[in-house]
Amino acid sequence: MNPTIPLIKPSTKLLYSKILILFAVLSTADWFLPAKFDMFDGYELLIMFSAWMGGAKYGIATAAFVSLNIILQVLLREDSNGFDHFFLIGHATHIVVITAVIYAVSYARHDHLAAVAGARTDPLTGLGNRTVLMERLAIEFHRFNRGGHPFVLAFMDIDGFKQVNDKHGHDIGDQVLRSVAMTILRHIRPFDVATRIGGDEFCILIADTCHNDGLESLQRLQSGLRAAMEERNWPVTFSIGMVEAADQPEGISAIVSQADQLMYEAKRSGKNKIVHRGGNE
Repeated sequence: MNPTIPLIKPSTKLLYSKILILFAVLSTADWFLPAKFDMFDGYELLIMFSAWMGGAKYGIATAAFVSLNIILQVLLREDSNGFDHFFLIGHATHIVVITAVIYAVSYARHDHLAAVAGARTDPLTGLGNRTVLMERLAIEFHRFNRGGHPFVLAFMDIDGFKQVNDKHGHDIGDQVLRSVAMTILRHIRPFDVATRIGGDEFCILIADTCHNDGLESLQRLQSGLRAAMEERNWPVTFSIGMVEAADQPEGISAIVSQADQLMYEAKRSGKNKIVHRGGNE
């Protein structure tokens, strides 16, 4: 799973329900109010809401329902003036305008989502950035405090990455970083989170996992990373610092600081290892 997706899109059923409820309210009011009351502004807002939330197809479908409702009112209401060329010209103009609005709103929404994603995504690896990490840490720490749900946080640094960059160039260095990111994603679950927080530093949050299980997961990840690097003859290894929420109950900053310190301890004590605290040591 790409952990950087910025917004939770509403389910199709939920979005349909909201649109239908709003349409029912507007059309009911339109039918029972005298013809001199124009509800078209409300219909326009509904169409724009549909296009923003669901894209062009939702906007066009809503516009079709609105058009059908207006035509039925012209045909069936006693206080209607019926069809005439003024009505047909006006309705055709409205359709053209609304279609343009639908596509404008749809493109604006696409640009908005792209901008939000860009602010939360590492452009090189596609992983989340520090913003994503801190948001998820806040959620997991709240779950830990409320229900005792454990989680593990690991900081990881690539040993020898600078030498690869210096010897082989930044293009190869970028390939190393992308390969590391893809390997991490293959070794974690969809609800875990991987982020790139610095040049060659990564962070992995493993949810609903105690110390010992987290350590086993990171050992498998480290082995997978070594195999991926050896396959490409890239002379790098991985130093990892790991902490469980229960080992640092003071707060998010303490968990982050401890994981970071343990990572640097792994590098100082020989590199290519996992340093951790707690569990069944």
